Amino acid sequence: VMREILGSIALVFWSIQLVPQAVKNYRKQSTAGLSHWMMLIWGLESCLFGIYAIHQRLATALIIQPQLFLFFSLLCFAQYLYYTRKYSICTSAGIYIGSLMLAAGMQFALTTHRSYIENPSHHIRWIVDGIGSIATALVVLGFVPQYITIIRLHDATGLSKVFLFMDMQGAIFSLSSLAFHPVFDMVAASGFIGTLTLDFGLLV
Repeated sequence: VMREILGSIALVFWSIQLVPQAVKNYRKQSTAGLSHWMMLIWGLESCLFGIYAIHQRLATALIIQPQLFLFFSLLCFAQYLYYTRKYSICTSAGIYIGSLMLAAGMQFALTTHRSYIENPSHHIRWIVDGIGSIATALVVLGFVPQYITIIRLHDATGLSKVFLFMDMQGAIFSLSSLAFHPVFDMVAASGFIGTLTLDFGLLV
C-alpha cells in the first residue's frame, strides 16, 4: 500500500513537472537556454524506462509516470523545432506525434510478450535488465547537454526553476516508493538518485 501511495505522490510531481518549462517556452516564444538534446534524450529514456517498469511490475504510478514525462519532454522538443529552428507548426506537430507513435509502438512490441521474455527457460531476461540500465544511463546523460549549455551561455534563465524543484520532489517520492517494494530495485533507484543530484546542481 505504501509503495502505491508514495508512487502516486511522485506521479503528481512527475506528471506535470515539465509543464512549467513548456509554459515558459510558450510565453517567451523561445527555447533559448534550454537544451533540446536534454529533452530528446529524456524522451528516449522515458520510453525505455516505461518498458522496464512494466516488466518489473513497479508501482502503478511509476509505470504511468514515464509515459507522461515522454509526452511533455517531446512537447518541449517540438517547441524547440518551432520557436528556434523555425519549422512550421505542421512539421513540428507531425514530428511530435510521429515520435509519440514510434515510442508507443516500441513499448507495445516489448511488453506484449512479457511472459515469454520473463520465462527463465528462454534465457532472454537480460534484455529487460539491459533496457533498464540504458534508461538509467540516459536519464543522467540527458543532463550533460544542459550543463554544457549553461556553461557556454553563463546563464540558466532559460530553465524553469519550478520544473527542477518538482523534478526533485518526484525523484524523492519515487525513491521512497521503491523502499516498500518486495525487492529493492537498484537500477530504478540509480536513475532516481542521479536525477535528484543533477537537478540540485542545476537549481543552485
